[in-house]
Amino acid sequence: MMIMEIRRKKNSSSGLILAGILLLLCSACGAVITTPWNGAAMDLVLPDPEDNEVRLGDLISQNRVTMLNIWGISCGPCLSEIPYLARLREKYKDQGFEIIGLTADLFDETGNIDPELLEKAKAAAGELGVSYPVLVMTGDALKQMKVIVVPTTCFVNSTGQVIGKTIMGARSEEQWERLIRDALEK
Repeated sequence: MMIMEIRRKKNSSSGLILAGILLLLCSACGAVITTPWNGAAMDLVLPDPEDNEVRLGDLISQNRVTMLNIWGISCGPCLSEIPYLARLREKYKDQGFEIIGLTADLFDETGNIDPELLEKAKAAAGELGVSYPVLVMTGDALKQMKVIVVPTTCFVNSTGQVIGKTIMGARSEEQWERLIRDALEK
């Protein structure tokens, strides 16, 4: 797992550090947290790897259940779970299930997408067998969604309402499959 650095004013850095430490400790035990995401993802407009703007809600509304998996190219646990997420997507797509990968660490210190990092993400997605849509999170989107740790994952219904709780940290294929089945049953 990787703690995302979101730049803030100097006087709030100790709070951010404390929050990061607490999240790291919680995620080490497989923590779930409540989420501010309900409906928020529907209005996000994010670039895809070819720099086309995509409204996240347009993708979400096509499915009964969508897994939003926020990952980073420099996050080992994120990359290790992608192959089995791709397999699970294929297994459950006929039941109205989709995964949307949201890369979180492709922008530079000015907030612009770094072309070199973008190419690394495209290569990694290809090598790992990503068969689902991938969009690029911006710094503003990460702040809006209050993401500070990757991987961070949640399940939403077709209107963007969160099913269950947000999950921080990677899971095994068996754990993800159980969570996918549970989400499809709700």
